Amino acid sequence: MSRHSLSIVIVNYNVKDFLLSCLASIYRHCVNIKDYQIIVVDNNSNDGSVEAVKKEYPDTTVIANHFNAGFSGGNNQGIEKSDGKYIFLLNPDTELTDDAIRKMVSHLDNNPNSWMLAPKLLNSDGSIQVSVWKQPSVFYVFLETLFLHTLFRCGSYKKKHADKSFAAGTASGAALMFRKELPGIIGLLDTNLFWMDDTEFCYRAWKKGLGPLYFPEAAIIHHSGKSSRKNPRVAISNQVISKIKFFRKHGNKIEYILASILSLLHIITRIIIFSCLSVSGGMYRAKAKAYIYTLKKYARYQLFSDESIL
Repeated sequence: MSRHSLSIVIVNYNVKDFLLSCLASIYRHCVNIKDYQIIVVDNNSNDGSVEAVKKEYPDTTVIANHFNAGFSGGNNQGIEKSDGKYIFLLNPDTELTDDAIRKMVSHLDNNPNSWMLAPKLLNSDGSIQVSVWKQPSVFYVFLETLFLHTLFRCGSYKKKHADKSFAAGTASGAALMFRKELPGIIGLLDTNLFWMDDTEFCYRAWKKGLGPLYFPEAAIIHHSGKSSRKNPRVAISNQVISKIKFFRKHGNKIEYILASILSLLHIITRIIIFSCLSVSGGMYRAKAKAYIYTLKKYARYQLFSDESIL
């Protein structure tokens, strides 16, 4: 029996100011939600996040890790701690602007066949942020390697659908609401996948016929990528290698081999390009170093089955 109507799970890593703004927006816009809980899982931040939350929002449940469990591991901790009828995974760099959560809860209450909702995400300037995608494919990895993915957009839905509800293949974990029973059916987020953990979680739900519904009636601002900018090496290495892990887990042998080859080509071309551009500024130098680190992670993964995410 659920004790709360809703459990909101937020995983934080060194983005205290965004986290506090997120919490303020929840308390401001959830006045019509009865009996909800907020769980903040902090991945060993050193910016005073834990102390600030405990001081300003003492009713919030805080899980203070002494290590970085990653996005998936932190969310799994929050999910296991949750006792709400619905669970809402929410990034700390998001803000509510209206009663988006109430609309989502109301939809799930009135539509028992809906299991997972993905709201419309907005960029900081109010423009629409791409937040739902088709199922992953090796062809998209090929296009991304050749810098053609933005031209063909084969993995994305057309922007004209941004204001219509539809069954999506996968959705961003920045804001994702689902029934509490779902993890018991498909399992928790895969901690070996970082930056594709939300995609893979949705994929498993989709295979069971419980995949995400894009729900644009609810809109949430997402100041994207604030945590990832703190550590580009971890972000980039996992963005690349998690694709290989996905096809190893869910694809056939040919798809896995092709994804591995294309990802290696992706890494090498970026090292060359960003190394050449590094004379222009520190941003390119940092990306070149991140891809060199990614090449080392790739080698350890392929040679020694090292699936570490950090």
